[in-house]
Amino acid sequence: MSIMAMSQPSHVAAVAMASLIFSDMGHFLSFVLFHELDSYW
Repeated sequence: MSIMAMSQPSHVAAVAMASLIFSDMGHFLSFVLFHELDSYW
């Protein structure tokens, strides 16, 4: 793990940032979708 991080730090950082962004986007989209469905019902 440390050797891979040493060889490709930018790749590891990009994957970590992408996972955080996608998880936040998933939570935001699910919240918006739930709000929209709640407003429709």
